[in-house]
Amino acid sequence: MKTPWGDLENLDLSDKKLAEQILSADKHQLVEGMIVECLYDQILDSLPEHVSDVIALNVETVIAQANKYGDRKIAVVWAREKKAGLGRYLKALEQRFRVFLVEYETGRGFFGSGIRDGKRSGVVMSIDNLLMPVSAVPYKVFQVSETVRDKARQREAIYGFLFSHHADRLSSSVLLPRILINCGVQPWFKFVWNLDKIFIVDGKPWLFEVKHKFPYRDHQSSGLKFGLNDGEVSIFRLLSQCGIGCIFSIMVKPKWSKEVGSLYMLNDLKARKNTAVIGKVLDAVTIEKLYGKASGVSGSDTTITGSAGGKLKFKRIAATDFGMFGRFSDEPSEIAERIVTEIRGGKAARATDEELQSLSMPDL
Repeated sequence: MKTPWGDLENLDLSDKKLAEQILSADKHQLVEGMIVECLYDQILDSLPEHVSDVIALNVETVIAQANKYGDRKIAVVWAREKKAGLGRYLKALEQRFRVFLVEYETGRGFFGSGIRDGKRSGVVMSIDNLLMPVSAVPYKVFQVSETVRDKARQREAIYGFLFSHHADRLSSSVLLPRILINCGVQPWFKFVWNLDKIFIVDGKPWLFEVKHKFPYRDHQSSGLKFGLNDGEVSIFRLLSQCGIGCIFSIMVKPKWSKEVGSLYMLNDLKARKNTAVIGKVLDAVTIEKLYGKASGVSGSDTTITGSAGGKLKFKRIAATDFGMFGRFSDEPSEIAERIVTEIRGGKAARATDEELQSLSMPDL
């Protein structure tokens, strides 16, 4: 598989300089978001141990828009390991997506085949040969604008956290997922999304999607709001139609500024106490209500490439619609249990504008 640094099969992913180049190819906000995902993962890691009937699937899922609008979207699933619940997840995806299951081997790269009824179907081949027949565009190298790649913030996230936290798991946990998305799938399609964590809860697949955002106010009302991209809403809608649940969680930035990264959440004890963990189940009714709302429009810095003139449409969700699961400084198992309780129909206390405002900290 081609990458900007040579064929994947020949790359030495243990090389720190190469690792920095791979990670620096993305927006600094995306790299900083990896810190938040790691922190959220540490909360979720306690789920199988502390909550019954919960299985974590070790998968990466990449969704791509097919060539024609009416065609099924593509779902590429990388299964790092095959465990109970994987077949159930794949069968669920098949209801609304054309599904491909891939694996990775050092020296061989990504390879796989189509899926039918939750099992492999067809010839196993390289990911390029797998996706070329269903691609939406001729192969085009994926590039991100320099305007959204702040090198200082990238290096701070990479050397200040990602390298030390992941250590010898860096390639499988961080580098290969980015290569799969940016070099394996994105070059063949115009629109690509990746899903965060997949769990099987009480026998049903659930997406645990996490963001690191701060709330805002606009002309529509004085209440605090969060944005959710229209494209993501459309994906969550399809997942719902597949019988896959979705809980949308936010680790709320205590510093309400785009100019501040994520590392302060680790270094500043007060910031940990002031980082609220909130969430909302996006069921079919909720998603259809979001679809009926007018979309807002954000600037080019929010698009995947950051290209000048780009815009992103989003839906507004009132902060008071979210359940308050706790603070980042709380015990991870307690937060995780509240999340699953919400999934199972129990309602956590709702977030309030006053509480979120009280947790905000100065930018400096």
